[in-house]
Amino acid sequence: MLITAWSTNSRELLLHVTAGETELPDFDVPELKVRKAEYGFYRFKMADHSLELLKITDKFEFEAWLPNGEFIGSLEPILPEQTCRENPLVIVREGASAIPIDANAEPGRLAQVAVSSDGISAAMSVHCSRSNFSQIVKFDLENRTFLSVSAKGEYAEYQWPRFSPSARQLTWIRSRHAERKLAQDTLILDHKPIYECIAGIDYSWIDNSRIGLICGGQLIVIDSTSGKELSKTQIK
Repeated sequence: MLITAWSTNSRELLLHVTAGETELPDFDVPELKVRKAEYGFYRFKMADHSLELLKITDKFEFEAWLPNGEFIGSLEPILPEQTCRENPLVIVREGASAIPIDANAEPGRLAQVAVSSDGISAAMSVHCSRSNFSQIVKFDLENRTFLSVSAKGEYAEYQWPRFSPSARQLTWIRSRHAERKLAQDTLILDHKPIYECIAGIDYSWIDNSRIGLICGGQLIVIDSTSGKELSKTQIK
């Protein structure tokens, strides 16, 4: 059982129950038997501790939970490989058919979905290794339309968009690679570079004025407007 996500109001948990790995590294040993169980996605309510099996295909790979109860994710590959959309994103509501959401997006795989707290839009990366392409885009959840946010870059150059808690600002990572050198990551806030790290950045908004990030084995808190370091702690 995996804890997949919290609901936007933090009152429910989405759980995914799977059979796990059945293949063993030793080829002389038979595969493990899959236990009979009701596999799939479950909703756990914090108020009464109830657990409910959702009518969502187990082939669904979760990306984000929308405020209206819908989910964004991908299904098993259903498109030709050359389209660079092996796992097209869909919107899924319990008991309903999946709705594709990448029909008018740039040719590439949509991933790394972040939903704004107001439920108006979702930001995501679109990338394709075959065409050496990446970009950050916004998806209007009501009108089902896309808007380009970042410039177009090389594959994996633009990634990991995240909204501020107020949903008024958007950050993402620009990762530049040079031969035989470590990647240089830049944290971008609404098109403005605010922090750089040679060893790569992992980050999260703390509140509307502060961002916490990990860079080179250090936990750093920065001012979200200026990028000024507010604190720095070495991770042991």
